[in-house]
Amino acid sequence: MASARRWLFLMLAAAVAAAAAVASASGSAAPDDDPGMPMAVRHQCWMARVGRTYADAAEKARRFEVFRANAERIDATNRAGDLTYTLGLTPFADLTADEFRARHLMPDVDVDEPTKAPAARSMLEDEKKKQHLPNVGPPAEWGSKDWRVFGAVTPNQNQFSCNSCWAFAAVAATEGLIKIATSTSNLSPLSAQQVLDCTGNDNTCKGGHIHEALRYIAGTGGRLSTDTSYPYGGVQGACRGSTGAGAGLASVVHGVQKVTPHDKNALRAAVEKQPVAADMDSSDSGFQLYVRGVYRGSKNCGKKRNHAVAVVGYGTDNGTNYWLLKNSWGKGWGEDGYMRIAVDADCGVSSRPAYPFPRRPAGMAARHERWMARFGRKYADAAEKARRMEVFSANAARVDAANRARGNRTYTLGLNQFSDLTDDEFAKAHLGYWPPPHQHNGTASAAAVVHVPSLDEYGQDLPDSVDWRARGAVTEVKNQRSCGSCWAFAAVAATESLVQLATGNLVSLSEQQVLDCTGGANTCNGGDVSAALRYIAASGGLQTEAAYAYGGQQGACRTVAGATTPNSAAGIGGARWARLNGDEGALQALAANQPMAVVVEASEPEFRHYRSGVYAGSAACGRRLNHAVTVVGYGEAADGEEYWLVKNQWGTWWGEGGYMRVARGGDAGGNCGIATYAFYPTMDS
Repeated sequence: MASARRWLFLMLAAAVAAAAAVASASGSAAPDDDPGMPMAVRHQCWMARVGRTYADAAEKARRFEVFRANAERIDATNRAGDLTYTLGLTPFADLTADEFRARHLMPDVDVDEPTKAPAARSMLEDEKKKQHLPNVGPPAEWGSKDWRVFGAVTPNQNQFSCNSCWAFAAVAATEGLIKIATSTSNLSPLSAQQVLDCTGNDNTCKGGHIHEALRYIAGTGGRLSTDTSYPYGGVQGACRGSTGAGAGLASVVHGVQKVTPHDKNALRAAVEKQPVAADMDSSDSGFQLYVRGVYRGSKNCGKKRNHAVAVVGYGTDNGTNYWLLKNSWGKGWGEDGYMRIAVDADCGVSSRPAYPFPRRPAGMAARHERWMARFGRKYADAAEKARRMEVFSANAARVDAANRARGNRTYTLGLNQFSDLTDDEFAKAHLGYWPPPHQHNGTASAAAVVHVPSLDEYGQDLPDSVDWRARGAVTEVKNQRSCGSCWAFAAVAATESLVQLATGNLVSLSEQQVLDCTGGANTCNGGDVSAALRYIAASGGLQTEAAYAYGGQQGACRTVAGATTPNSAAGIGGARWARLNGDEGALQALAANQPMAVVVEASEPEFRHYRSGVYAGSAACGRRLNHAVTVVGYGEAADGEEYWLVKNQWGTWWGEGGYMRVARGGDAGGNCGIATYAFYPTMDS
């Protein structure tokens, strides 16, 4: 008998060690989630993974039975295969549902019961109507935002067995605002313990209110202590106020803004600007054991409020629109501490959200008036002007903060014609490249894809700098206006340059013809540069800009009697695209030969407010290629910074007279993905 017990002990120890090794090496699903493992082994593996210990054998036995029941429910649920999410053995897997609720959720409150907090600033009714986006539509209209990508979300933390979720949610929303308002490059986690200790009014480890927490934070101006100087301890203590580095922060937070209750579009509009704190119902049976996927609440989920989270993004997964939630249950729960939850079954996330709003700098109204006069902007009514003023103020504050915190950056930002647009509005109106499937999966025909010699293959034959403008091969900067036709402009710009190189004549050609006539899904909602070039090569020649003028919207394809087609006369008959895979030497080899179209991610706020200098996007810039431009050269700035010379089509008010210098030597794909693909016309077919 003793030998049998020893054998079982050794087997368990070996299994635990192997499971830990697999989990560490693979980073995949926890091995204790394997239904094929004996339940006792799964429990031991789980205990090792989450660091669980018990007071004695009796406690362990009791917890094992709870663990078994939860594991069996997880296995049965996942086997059914009819859900958009997966359950797993979270750190709460040895708790009953009642224990979980008591330790990690607040007491239930009816979802529509008013909070005790004084009324937060609310918008005028007519302004609310202006703010709301159209009703939730198909995935293409829902869009996406992930504030983690912009560095506006700090690492996930753990509230432990203190129901202080309300404090963590408010702090997360504040951290996001501070990042956005100040453009700090080093966002430090702020003190949830300070908010727990100091908010008062019965906001304790037994529960609290996000609105009251946000009002306390607004009272400090957002100058909370950092988590390092006022660390979280999992119990409430005496208020010590702001201490350490956080006390020296500039006053950023001015007040609290409620989002229209139960309005999912209003919440989406708010999250598009910044992270938002939200109450919700987390008593649904799946919350305790959620590990991945898009969660869908049950029919009754959302009638109560018993938990608080931060909404730090939104998106679409397989046709399901979702909110991205930052929780405070540690990284061992959910998707590294986060949850995606379906918008149409969100357990009350949209019931009573709120967020801190920034202090408006003095003189902003006058600044807005000057900007309106400069760009000839007019609004339909006073309510629209007030709403645009808020957007303008936020953008201006972001520009000012970025320029103040410039540090080692080699570029500056400035207000331009886009400064009264939200990020989402700007993207919908002024971006517009979408990569076709063959650029994703590499199935393009051999005739379409070309080998690009690397810089090493060219040796010393390439010039150190090229500026095709100086050689008379680049037409004037144009303006695509509020039409996502960048794909057409970039293709035409590359064609105009090749015409000049072949004939010596620089002629402005018609983007409107390409927009009208390329066909397929290539429209003002976006298109494919390679499709535009193929149309140009097969069209028999483009009309001139004068003969077929740009109108800013798509129309019927037409011909112009008697008009010349300069690209046909030059003998242009082919189109090529190259998959560069981040090889900037290959891009240099191509750009030394002729201007060419490339694609970048232009959705970062600093990109659209670029004014001058050598631009370098964030580390994440380039993951979503959504804009087409033309590389018309490369060179080296006075300080030695190497750059690509890019021609955009947002008019001469943007950037350096319509141009941008993009830093060379970025991460994979180049800065903002500029060295991912290249597109260009050829003389042959």
